[in-house]
This record gives sequence, C-alpha cells and structure tokens, in this order.
Amino acid sequence: MRKRLFGLLLGLATLLSFFASATAAEQDRQASDTGQLVTPLGDVLGFDALLDQAASKSFVLVGEIHTAASHHVFQARLIEGLVARDRRPVVILEMLSPAAQPVLDRWIGGEVEPADLDMALKWAERGWPDFEIYRPIFEAARRHGLTMRGAGLERSEIMAIGRSGEDTIDPARRQQLMLDRKLTGPGLETLQATIVESHCGMVDKASAGPMILIQRARDGAMAREMIRAGSSGAVLIAGDGHVRRDHGVPRLLPAGSSYVIGQFETEESPSAEREIFDAFHLTEPVDRGDPCEDIRSRIEGDSDATEDGDAG
Repeated sequence: MRKRLFGLLLGLATLLSFFASATAAEQDRQASDTGQLVTPLGDVLGFDALLDQAASKSFVLVGEIHTAASHHVFQARLIEGLVARDRRPVVILEMLSPAAQPVLDRWIGGEVEPADLDMALKWAERGWPDFEIYRPIFEAARRHGLTMRGAGLERSEIMAIGRSGEDTIDPARRQQLMLDRKLTGPGLETLQATIVESHCGMVDKASAGPMILIQRARDGAMAREMIRAGSSGAVLIAGDGHVRRDHGVPRLLPAGSSYVIGQFETEESPSAEREIFDAFHLTEPVDRGDPCEDIRSRIEGDSDATEDGDAG
C-alpha cells in the first residue's frame, strides 16, 4: 500500500511539472529580465550592489520558478556579473544528475552544437520545462568556460528513498546526502506545509514524510556538489524551495559562506521570507491557470496507476 501511495504522489509531482510547462512556456519565452531587486526589508537594491554582496561569498544560490523565463535570464546575468568581478564559480544545476557530466564537459569545450544540447542532455526526459528558457544559463557558462555540474538525483534513487525510507539507505550514501544533518523545528514545519499545499491538498501531513525525505536528500546532493567546488566557489541554479535558509541547501553549507537570492512572481516584497533570503528578484505575475483542477481530474481517473510511480 505504501509503495502504491508513494507512486501516486511522485506521479502527481511529475504531472504538476508538465502542466506548468505546457501552459506557460510559450508565454514566458517572451519575458525579459525586467524585475526589481529588493533587500529583505523591501528597499530597492541595485544590481551592482547585489553583485558586490554575492561575489564576497563562496556560494551563491539563486532560486527560480521553473517555468519563468525571466528568472533564467536573471540567473545567466548573475553568472556574467560574477565573472566580471573575477569570480569563476562552478555552475551547479538541480535539473541534471552527475550522469550528464560528459555532455556538460563537451558543451563547455565547444564540442556540442547549441541545437543539439537539449537532446544530448535528455532534458525533456527528465520532466523539466522547455529547454529554451534555460538556454541563457548554458550559454553564459560556455562563453566564459565555466565548469557545469549536475547535482540532481536519478529517478531510480528517488523512488528507492521514498519507498523504503532513510534507514535502508547505505550509511556511506546517507552521509553523502547529508541526511545525518537532521531537519527539525520551524524549518521542518514549513517544508511539510509547503508539500501539502503544493500538491493541491491531495497530500496530508501523514503522507508527506517520503517527500520530505526526498527533498532533504536532494538538498544534500546539491550541497555536496557545492562544497566539492572548492576554492572556485559555486552558483546553484535550483527552485526557490531548495535555496531557502530554513530547510534548504544553505543550512548544509559552512556558516557565513552563502548568499541566497529568491525569485518570486509578485508585486510586493514577500515580507514573510525576510530571514530566508538575502535578496529578492521580483517579476511580474504570470497567469498559469489552476493546475490543481487538471491534476485532480487526472489522478481521479488513474485507477490503474502502477507501483513504480510512473503515473504520468
């Protein structure tokens, strides 16, 4: 029963990703980086001032709404700005796993044609939105010869972690994923509430446990790659939920070593997140409709969902 439940939950997450991509990618592709930078107190922050702050830290984490093209334009601009300040960070991606390293190395080395990159990376197979909105990040890294690394987990490992639980993970792997760094208190509560809300109310607190564990494992994998970058430092490209200080990657990095930028589609500074991010990039809201309505109809009609979680 637990396997079937987890399969449905993972399938729901995949469907949410595809729905957002299908309805928003074309609209967002036309977006440009016209947002506003603000401090946690809501004061306007200049881009040069943000770069000065970010360049002073070993690790820069910049979040995103995955389907927001303007967020990826900003991420590429940030990379360019850090290079202009004599930084050569490793660019680390949530969207790819370490298995993509040969392709990434060939891309940076000029051996992969731009038109072939998304196919070479098997981008669509991994369930991410239209590759074209992410392209500026890859082009910025290649232009400056920066190392790129994938830090995502493979689906097979995600399934194993979610189905079997933390106690069945090999001790060495558990340490690699930093699962020994327990998440408790307000951070855990916030993550749990976010998972319940983001899954359209079809996940309750009791069934959110496997997804919390997966989120922690993903965060640990990304933190490990950032630390592995060494003296070069790193820029992490990941969803806003992964770059939060309360339950995301920053809590796993050395104290005082990180600078965190959240990207939100809102007209007002998210005051509730003041202690979670060091700066905000705020862009115009985009109407993506209600994915929950579509998802509910798909899940309710999916009486033949398989235990391997491939409901989508």
